[in-house]
Amino acid sequence: MKNFFAAGASVRGASHISSNKECEDYIDFSINDNCCIMAVADGAGSAERGGAGARVAVRSVMEYMRERKYPERVNLKNMVEYARNSLGHFAILDGYDFKDYATTLIVIISYGDRIRLIQIGDGGVVGRRKGKFQMISEPMNTEYANETVFLTSASYMKFLRTGTFRNFDLIFAFTDGIQNAVLERKNGSYSPFVGFFEAMESFAVEESSSVDGSREIEEMLDSQRFRNISSDDKTFGLIHYRGEV
Repeated sequence: MKNFFAAGASVRGASHISSNKECEDYIDFSINDNCCIMAVADGAGSAERGGAGARVAVRSVMEYMRERKYPERVNLKNMVEYARNSLGHFAILDGYDFKDYATTLIVIISYGDRIRLIQIGDGGVVGRRKGKFQMISEPMNTEYANETVFLTSASYMKFLRTGTFRNFDLIFAFTDGIQNAVLERKNGSYSPFVGFFEAMESFAVEESSSVDGSREIEEMLDSQRFRNISSDDKTFGLIHYRGEV
């Protein structure tokens, strides 16, 4: 049995379906015997090329990680700089301004029961530790209400969140399109909606195929229940470490 299982999907929200626009969320993951890497991005709806920004950011992260022999040891800030520079190069070739590729970015590197994480912008990460679900990374707030920091923002380094966490065997990452379905907010702080994550826990434990699992997540995100939550694009991904904790 492999040590890791991962699955995830992005779907268009109702607003993009009705306007015939592309999905501006993007997710990708990679698994080997010792490590699982997942990257999630949400292109800014206000940016002309936000969807392209999300794709370039995620793909450049995965490219950067493929070239590292020990991905669990990478310098996370260097990885983010690589993704940001890739956006800059792509903007020049594509003929748009750098800011037109505004996107959030979450990267999770899971190795054993430990994870390394980096986040810029909104979305969030929940984990299971010793059978209990807890926030690992909350949706990011700035000093201004309803403002999101993007990878293209001049001040992105100020808001860059990194961390190393132990004893987590199940990790979930998501964009803000499903935030209201999976998180509860009380007194200004977020906590996981336990009922949802318990259901996804069973799914992660029982599923064996990343392809089939990703298809089932896609169907869930595209269901009427999730459409009613938000008209925004939606992304959800999970990593399950199946070794000893």
